[in-house]
Amino acid sequence: MDSGKMASPKSMPKDAQMMAHILKDVGITEYEPRIINQMLEFAFLYMTSNLDDAKMYPSHAKKATIDADDVR
Repeated sequence: MDSGKMASPKSMPKDAQMMAHILKDVGITEYEPRIINQMLEFAFLYMTSNLDDAKMYPSHAKKATIDADDVR
């Protein structure tokens, strides 16, 4: 694939389609195809880290479950 050209939308996983859409929305039209996977990996690691941190807050607040405030 050339820079900025993607596989047909039906052959891309839904998450990859979303990342391509985000790039398009912010005006990025030329990029290496591998950037999609790098963005997906970053997003996964970032959210995993945030949710791991959020797991600690309910015990500190003496609650039984995680809620939206814990994630924020």
